[in-house]
Amino acid sequence: MSKSKILELQNQSQQNWIDIYESKQTNKVLSGTINAVEAHSDKLCSVVFYGDAKVLIPQDVFNFDKEPVTDEEVQARRRKMYASIGSKVDFVVLDIERGEGIAIASRKKAMEIRRKELPKLQEGQRVKCRVIAVGKQIAITEVLGVEKRLLPRDISWGLVEDLRDVLSAGDELDCVVKNIKLDNPDNPDISVSIRDTMPNPYLLVDKKYKQDSEYLGTVSLIREGGVFVNLEPGIDALCPHPGWTNMRLNTGDKVIVKIRKLDGENRKVRALIERLVRRASF
Repeated sequence: MSKSKILELQNQSQQNWIDIYESKQTNKVLSGTINAVEAHSDKLCSVVFYGDAKVLIPQDVFNFDKEPVTDEEVQARRRKMYASIGSKVDFVVLDIERGEGIAIASRKKAMEIRRKELPKLQEGQRVKCRVIAVGKQIAITEVLGVEKRLLPRDISWGLVEDLRDVLSAGDELDCVVKNIKLDNPDNPDISVSIRDTMPNPYLLVDKKYKQDSEYLGTVSLIREGGVFVNLEPGIDALCPHPGWTNMRLNTGDKVIVKIRKLDGENRKVRALIERLVRRASF
């Protein structure tokens, strides 16, 4: 390693510790990526490596969730903390153990500070949305210190079978503010949509497609009640099962569908699967 690189690393390490001390003294909000979850003094802690400093965020100051009482609530909080590994969070330093290279911090306190920006928001405004954790059908996000649970309909115009295929902890995305409720200062709430940052494909569906015409599509989802075929990003046509003998459709198959009904206002397209064009390759 060159002398200049060593000096660069030393200077960066010094600056990181300056940030940490400043955060403790002035409540300066710092940001970092959750790299791990560890147990310390019988408490589960999220761990942020801030340079060579190890920042611990104990579970009771990770967010505004109430202290769990039942075993089910305890396990739910554990799952949430482990699922947040890889996400970017804000924190304020509470205590420093320099000899151990450790700082104790609170994400909750940083969220309180971020929430002071909420009165400036307006409906329709675009803001950044941090993805904290992602499950199959729910994504936990943070917008200016408020955690929001988003469903697939809040994220995409089209079908999403598993949100983990389209989002990851650590993503920072634009979202549109739909509604703001600040009447309870201790529990402010806002509604946001990632989907509404993208054009609504159904606005043109009645002009772009014609009833009784055939189109190429890709099987996107197979359910007992029917087969969804993607015609373009955001538009999936619901088709009855074709009932072919000795042939079973798979997701990813290319098929030809005949449009039977178009309803752009209610975001519905109905079609029939006419034939298979190409099998999906896995």
